[in-house]
Amino acid sequence: MNLAKKKIAIDSNCSICGREEESTLHIVWNCPTASDVWSERGSPVEKWGYNEANFMDLWQRLNMKLGPEEFIVVAYGMRQLWMRRNSLLFESSLDQPRSVMQKARQSQHEFSATLEQQRTRRHQQAVNRSVSHWQKPVGLTCKANWDVVLNKENKKIGIGIIVRNGEGDSMAVMCSTTNYLTQLVIAEALALKKAWEFCVDLGMAQVIFEGDCQVVVRDVNSKDDSLTSYGSVITDFRIMLAERPQWSTSFTYRESNNIARVSKISSFITLGNCLD
Repeated sequence: MNLAKKKIAIDSNCSICGREEESTLHIVWNCPTASDVWSERGSPVEKWGYNEANFMDLWQRLNMKLGPEEFIVVAYGMRQLWMRRNSLLFESSLDQPRSVMQKARQSQHEFSATLEQQRTRRHQQAVNRSVSHWQKPVGLTCKANWDVVLNKENKKIGIGIIVRNGEGDSMAVMCSTTNYLTQLVIAEALALKKAWEFCVDLGMAQVIFEGDCQVVVRDVNSKDDSLTSYGSVITDFRIMLAERPQWSTSFTYRESNNIARVSKISSFITLGNCLD
């Protein structure tokens, strides 16, 4: 129908039945060959009427009348009908109605299984995060954890940095503030910059910088150019890492980064006395 309106196709009739204009609604619902599919035994809409005038009205009706699993089956059935139309045009092959419905059911089962796997994975991650703890670095390596917190009332960002050795003992702590930033991720990047400047001043030889901002850690460890608003900070940090091969950056969950959070919260106790 659309190709005919644009003068690309001459005939706008259905590629399968050849009786009516081939619209999306016709292919997936009103075409007699589509009706054969929906009339199959086990179809969620087996006894429905099939002459709908508007696709969105049909979609809303399906959404209201069907349960979640039945709705998914119909959605996959529509997709299979469209794919069947393309197979007829380009491969001269037309699936039987029962085959179309079987494929829709199979797709629904696979979709549901995938959702269940995702739920299980998220649950396992939540459990793992709830029991996660700060891990000691190995040997002479030190670990610098950083984090930030936003104080909306004072329009300030608090930064907390704590450096600990392989025994887990605190070697240095830094609390700082900076002016309010519109994006918290920029504050995270600046906090990382302060952390490595802090470690440079301390003369650290081997350091792992650990934070719970996955975006910043990913950008630092990526080889691609950073086109973000904090890209200059990422570039500077990469140069610094190239000059110090025994320094690295890693991600940790917030639950195991609490020690840096405790440090940074103290920056709000005496905001006026903290470093700018």
